[in-house]
Amino acid sequence: MFTWMSIQHASNIFALSCEMPDLPHIEFDHYDAVIIGQVKAVKNRLDHKVVTVEVNKSYKGITKKTISVIEDINWGTSKNDETYLYFLNKEKNRWTNPLCSPTTSAIGLADQYLADKAELPLEESQSILDLKPKTSLAATLVIFLSLLIISAFSIMIYFKRKKL
Repeated sequence: MFTWMSIQHASNIFALSCEMPDLPHIEFDHYDAVIIGQVKAVKNRLDHKVVTVEVNKSYKGITKKTISVIEDINWGTSKNDETYLYFLNKEKNRWTNPLCSPTTSAIGLADQYLADKAELPLEESQSILDLKPKTSLAATLVIFLSLLIISAFSIMIYFKRKKL
């Protein structure tokens, strides 16, 4: 009976074994994107985490100021308000933080080992308040006239019924 219980519990044990990562400048070529970013939100899904990252610096692959990163639900280590040096891959049009990537909170390593890499310019996120309406003057005029005609017909019908 002890053997049966040991086997039963052993099936729930998980292990992750990763090789020691190389220095950031060596790992640089093995990933699609290398950034420094601050975690703004971590949302747990059924089989993964979605991490919203505000990009502070991009050395490769990313030009947006805010991105979503997929992490493993069990092994992902990103925490809210923490800043990381991320090594990311693009999988199925989504950024992923792969298991065993050299992602680290030791962001000073970037200054030390990635100083020779050009920093990519980042696109500012556009606030909804900054968006200009795309309605032309002609379209606005058509809408206004349509509302005016509908109102006129409604008033005519109201007075016509009132007389009957």
